[in-house]
Amino acid sequence: MGIRDKWRQLKATAKGLFHKPAMIGTPPSARPMWHDPAAHAIDFSKRYAEPLDQYVTVRMEDLGIPKDRIGSSDHDHGIDWCAFNPYEDTGGGVGTEGQINVDSGIFNSSEASARGIHATSVAVEERRNWDFSPLS
Repeated sequence: MGIRDKWRQLKATAKGLFHKPAMIGTPPSARPMWHDPAAHAIDFSKRYAEPLDQYVTVRMEDLGIPKDRIGSSDHDHGIDWCAFNPYEDTGGGVGTEGQINVDSGIFNSSEASARGIHATSVAVEERRNWDFSPLS
């Protein structure tokens, strides 16, 4: 084999090492969570569940909701009582006995837009007023 044959063999080997990727950009499995609004909402809600629960409780009291109607239990996730449930993703609801709770769905922009423009604008305005400083 001559030097030209060796050079061709080396070029062919190197060409196989530097091929173009099959997709452009980061694969979905490696993307940060904020590309998925629902997953990001649940992650945020789990990380800040305690202050969010305190805030929602105080806000419901400020709105004049009776204390026996604020919050509910979630035995599937080991929660005896909470006004904010980080494990659900519907935006909140009213239980069978009239207990009101809020959940991580309020942070999901696609879920909020499904509820309508008015609900989304109210939620955005309310988020601007949130104060996550510890309650005293």
